[in-house]
Amino acid sequence: MVKITNDQGVSNVFNHCVINAYDSPGVKRALDKFASAVDEEGVDYISIRTGAEKTPAESEHIIKSERDFFKSDDVELLSDNEGESVLEVVGAQLDGSPKNWRFLDDPEREQFTATVEDQEFLNKVAAGEYTFTRGTSVPANLRVVQRKGQRVSVGRFVIEVYPPGE
Repeated sequence: MVKITNDQGVSNVFNHCVINAYDSPGVKRALDKFASAVDEEGVDYISIRTGAEKTPAESEHIIKSERDFFKSDDVELLSDNEGESVLEVVGAQLDGSPKNWRFLDDPEREQFTATVEDQEFLNKVAAGEYTFTRGTSVPANLRVVQRKGQRVSVGRFVIEVYPPGE
């Protein structure tokens, strides 16, 4: 057993295996991902309930002010770049959903998946104001974020789609 006291004098006793689990990079990443729900607008806390059928349920809460305790510090930001690009639409979400759009980047001809963050554009897509056929390209502001944890990951975000001719 290990006794841990915080800077306010509150002590808790933990089993060694709990401490070892938290020191695991995989567990830290999983907790970070789980607690990230409180980062969303309108979410003030998340609850975790335990208890079997015949025992009363107990619950714990993670509130916004506690979010930093669950952030994984083993991810390094390698690059965060934003710039204008002409993107060929390979797979559109015609319902206006922002996730899982597929594009070809014009200079590199590399296909990738991105999240579209331009809500006005998404609303017009959902309303049928834009049609996409083979070879449809859109000028856009593209953000590419590269991080290194256990492996290198790349996130792509279409910040804004410019109407043709602008």
